[in-house]
Amino acid sequence: FHRGPDRSGGQRVGDTIELVPMPWVATDGAVSQLFLVHGVRHRSAEAQDRIAHLNPRDRLVLRTDPDNPVNALAVQVEDSDGLTLGFVPDPLAEFIQDVLEDHRGYKLSVEQANGADAGYHFRLLVRLDGFVGPGEQPYTGLEWETYQ
Repeated sequence: FHRGPDRSGGQRVGDTIELVPMPWVATDGAVSQLFLVHGVRHRSAEAQDRIAHLNPRDRLVLRTDPDNPVNALAVQVEDSDGLTLGFVPDPLAEFIQDVLEDHRGYKLSVEQANGADAGYHFRLLVRLDGFVGPGEQPYTGLEWETYQ
């Protein structure tokens, strides 16, 4: 990778292109997904500080936000005290809703938390472990098809 004069390597605040790995799905429906929490920039100073002091493996909570004016499938990421730290990225929201609906439960934990020295969209990386229905494959259907 060559970082030329017009490339920041994804480190500028305005750099927001993000690739998200496909979740791993086992035959019994167990899933694992890493994702960067979105919307951190719009959270309170208290939330910003809380993120900076999180440790790997700290537990977090997912809460649906059906009244969200931007996305009815929005899912908030909260700490154990119920403070909203950000949101699940919109492209993952439907999949995450499926995980939340499964009766076997889920675990959301901090993979890495960064302070103010990192851009907002790099502040909080989390890991979701949970379940979807057996045989269910995320990110399939017409809205996910590519054109050649």
